[in-house]
Amino acid sequence: MTLRFRLLLVLLSLAGRLPLRVLHAAGALLGSGYWIAHGRERRVTEINLRLLKTCNGARTGQRTVDGNGARDRIAALDARSVLRETGRSVTEIAKVWCGDPARALALVRDVRGLEHLDAALAAGRGLIVAAPHLGCWELLNFWLAARTPLAIVYRPPRNPEVEPFLRAARGAVEVEQVRAEGAGVRTL
Repeated sequence: MTLRFRLLLVLLSLAGRLPLRVLHAAGALLGSGYWIAHGRERRVTEINLRLLKTCNGARTGQRTVDGNGARDRIAALDARSVLRETGRSVTEIAKVWCGDPARALALVRDVRGLEHLDAALAAGRGLIVAAPHLGCWELLNFWLAARTPLAIVYRPPRNPEVEPFLRAARGAVEVEQVRAEGAGVRTL
């Protein structure tokens, strides 16, 4: 691992000791910076929101049929608030990657559908969890690893220098890290 990424790991370790509310405040500022800079992050967010709103009927004024207000919440989203939440997600990763795993797990407040996970594990046939990068997916890895042996699949980063950093950051728990390529898939 290069010196640059070792330094980043040290900075993340220090940030991981901060209270979550402080990290979230810093993340909101980071997200506001994305908004103000009017760079790639903002443009991609705006395009994705337009697509999401069109696909979900939010632009056409259709009312919610699912009863829980999902379309109304989608229609209310704006790029600025999404970017602030993205910034919060970025900074809270420090708490998970570089803090104490037990303290990170203590941040989990609500688990829905645990009975389905327990039933699938009890069946003993293996389980695939498809988890999009929404919320703190890195915390999900810790949470699952605390319950069962776990292998995670990841796409190797474009910059090869980043991979050892990611593997080290995720290495706080006993998780097998498998590259999403032929040999890695065969490992699974």
